[in-house]
Amino acid sequence: MSVKINLGIILSRMMRMVLMVAAMFAPSELLANYCDIDGHRWFYACTDKSNNYAKFYNNNSKAIKDSPVGHLELPVTVNDSVDHPDSPTYFLITGIGQAAFAGCTQMTGVTIPSAVTHIDANAFHNCWRLESVELPPYLKSLGIFAFAECSNLTSVVIHNGVESVVDSGGRGSTFYHCVSLKEFRFPAKIKTIGSQMFYGCRSLERVTLPSALTTIGIGAFQGCRSLKGISLPEGLTTIDMRAFKNCKNLSYVVIPSTVKKVDKYAFEGCSGLKRVYVPSSLKGRITGSTSYGDNNTVFDDWSVVRYYDATTTSAISFEDGTAMTIPKTWFEEKCPLILENAGGDYGATALLEAANGRTVWECYVAGLNPMDATSRFEAMIEMRNGLPCIEWSPNLNTNGIVRTYTIYGMTNLTDNAWHSPTNESSRFFKVEVGMP
Repeated sequence: MSVKINLGIILSRMMRMVLMVAAMFAPSELLANYCDIDGHRWFYACTDKSNNYAKFYNNNSKAIKDSPVGHLELPVTVNDSVDHPDSPTYFLITGIGQAAFAGCTQMTGVTIPSAVTHIDANAFHNCWRLESVELPPYLKSLGIFAFAECSNLTSVVIHNGVESVVDSGGRGSTFYHCVSLKEFRFPAKIKTIGSQMFYGCRSLERVTLPSALTTIGIGAFQGCRSLKGISLPEGLTTIDMRAFKNCKNLSYVVIPSTVKKVDKYAFEGCSGLKRVYVPSSLKGRITGSTSYGDNNTVFDDWSVVRYYDATTTSAISFEDGTAMTIPKTWFEEKCPLILENAGGDYGATALLEAANGRTVWECYVAGLNPMDATSRFEAMIEMRNGLPCIEWSPNLNTNGIVRTYTIYGMTNLTDNAWHSPTNESSRFFKVEVGMP
């Protein structure tokens, strides 16, 4: 039995399929145009004909014909003088299209026009020599992987007026595997940190979170192994799964009283955790056995968790990675005027300067009166049986309040560092007071 195949029909159908697929993935804006500015050929697409808006457009390879070397200053406008040399139309650049500059490996810096409001997916992906970038002040969205794998990126300047650092779908991965990025300061109005925004940013040491923050997305800081501490703001409601997974140097964490959900694996692999303060309202809800199943966990070691009653206690975290809790009654009794000036914000009050020049929280730790300019922590040396004995005042342990006191010594003040004194050769001493 022979089978006859009409190749003409098959090829015709294949062509229709190809045309359909091409139509599905065709860009919604007009076909790419180009113009020559400053020795470069720029490809762009009109996105709003009524306002003459355009964005840089990836024309099969990238938005610029010749890969730029060094710092690249993007033009504010482009024009159609190639097609209309006598009366060109000028277009204001308000966007950077998908993968527009991806793989520009010779580019070390970039100036983005201030009118840009959208930076699309992969716009600067794998520009691995890029060292710094300043995001435009009216930015509305950052596409997924916009600066991913820019491995030499150390500095990102983002203006306080920016209201979103995710794309329209709420996705992040903006700085995915930017392994040299050390610090990032969010604008105050940011509400969501998208998924995997700083995934694998192993050099990230300091992050200032926005006061309006409500959600930290899936794996947002996963693998940020240099991050020692992070201050989670009141108002935060969701810490999603794997948000801080494998942040091995994270030492102290305060979960704000406003948090409603801490998802599975949020702090898994955080082997350096010494203390986690969790509001008592979450007790029994994040252990893994109630909400997420027996095989899921939020923390590796639950012995570091301490619950606090947010109605009576203020939990405070610091940029150096440490954290502590202070009874609210202490603020109300010891420094009511400072608390009033801070608008009743206990956490903010703790960081303010007291009358004696110390911060309010330091006064709490040392047992000082924050309203008394003469209140000091003092160490004294007394000789007993030929040996120096160190005393200090106030000594809270004598009042049943537990503190840790550590004595350090020096043989002379030209020493480079204080050390734990071992004998009478130490002639200079200092006492450090801390929380247990």
